[in-house]
Amino acid sequence: MNIYEYQTKDFFRAYNISVPKGYVVKSEDQIEKNLRRIETDRAVIKAQIHAGGRGKAGGVQVVDSMSKGIEVSKELLNKPLVTHQTSEEGIMVKTLYIEEACDIEREWYLSLTFNREEACVALVFSAYGGVDIESKDDSKISKININPLKGLSKKEVSKLVENLKVSDPIKSDFVDLVEKLYTLYSDKDALLIEINPLVISKENKLVALDGKMTIDDNALFRQEDLKDLQDDTRHEREREASNYGLSYVNLQGNIACMVNGAGLALATLDTLWLHGGDAANFLDVGGSASPEQIERAFEIILKDEKVEGIFINIFGGIMKGEYIAQALIQSFKDKKKKIPIVLRLEGSGSEAGKNMLEKENIDVIFVDSLDEGAEKIVTEIGGSN
Repeated sequence: MNIYEYQTKDFFRAYNISVPKGYVVKSEDQIEKNLRRIETDRAVIKAQIHAGGRGKAGGVQVVDSMSKGIEVSKELLNKPLVTHQTSEEGIMVKTLYIEEACDIEREWYLSLTFNREEACVALVFSAYGGVDIESKDDSKISKININPLKGLSKKEVSKLVENLKVSDPIKSDFVDLVEKLYTLYSDKDALLIEINPLVISKENKLVALDGKMTIDDNALFRQEDLKDLQDDTRHEREREASNYGLSYVNLQGNIACMVNGAGLALATLDTLWLHGGDAANFLDVGGSASPEQIERAFEIILKDEKVEGIFINIFGGIMKGEYIAQALIQSFKDKKKKIPIVLRLEGSGSEAGKNMLEKENIDVIFVDSLDEGAEKIVTEIGGSN
């Protein structure tokens, strides 16, 4: 679960991590009032969306007057913002964050993220931060894997900044900030906390100028207070799928996909693309979905009016092939709308599932491989991307 910058900064404040003064705006009548609360001539207007590249797209703007602040805020609020990480339609900006401007002396990058290869939290630091951090020299990026049994090492953290030309108070404050960040990361079951940029202000203070935070969905059962932060701007089909325990992401294509396993789902989308197809969704039903969950998944797929064909790519294990067949029979037996359905069904219960579908005369095209299935569904819908 991703949360917005302003929500992340609320957590920063709670853990005594320094951030600029800022206020949330959700309607035009809040703009002028919250600009006045900044109490400085310069302010930063920030669109709150879950996508990178806001600054380059005009979603983060510095203003130096009340009139300009109002003008920019009205231009952004309740308008779509298109960045390199959004679709062509962009994401609707329903919330702004108006923040006091900061005089920057130096910018750094700092994050805590989960290192799956080492099964631990990794601290990532760069003496270069801000826009286009991805294009910076990799040799300038340092990483510390934090032993979950030993915890954070102050000595290792100190080494990250000991050779930088900054004052000793800043070095000490940096270690203190990382400790607070790690505590926040652990307390809230985070997968990522990122500060870019972490700045040294003209007043020689460390300030988190931006903040990004991702919470582990699997830990929400013990983070009841965080459920209210769930993003309400997700597509309605994504919200519905989440209610049924399904992982669904709405995409722009016309071929619906149903797969069990995130890695297999991504491979399916890539293979479709290689054969000229364009996926309408990412849908991972997981390894242990029930027939009822799979049936709900089909319902969600069929609500997408742009879908012209369905590619089902299942490797049975805990979820048996019979479950897929049962859900297909229930979902499509009496459907008047006929669309091509290509099914690759392997593993546990696959033969029994295929027999069930043939017995019920469900119009399904069976294939033996991912590659064959992707090519077949593209042919069946009569087009390519």
